[in-house]
Amino acid sequence: MAWVCCLQNVRCIKSKGEQVMRHSDLFSDGEWACTEQKLGLSPRQAQIIRLVLQGDSDKQIAQALNISLATVRTHMRRLFDKLHLNDRLELTLLILASL
Repeated sequence: MAWVCCLQNVRCIKSKGEQVMRHSDLFSDGEWACTEQKLGLSPRQAQIIRLVLQGDSDKQIAQALNISLATVRTHMRRLFDKLHLNDRLELTLLILASL
């Protein structure tokens, strides 16, 4: 999956070569708040994006948020529609560009 490789490269760049494992290590709370406001994200959409940026699958996101897989897929579809995106790579690039 190309978006995972892209995100791993970003993690290394953001952490100056040290591997980063959590979204909280990638961006400050202020950066997240700014991005959420700039993109008009709901709290749930922000949660899902953070998990996507960690590289979590839909199934892992469902487990982490204690929601069904179908609900995660609905959230993802609505996020893509709202932000005029096609996939997770575009979502990742949009988030990075919005910082």
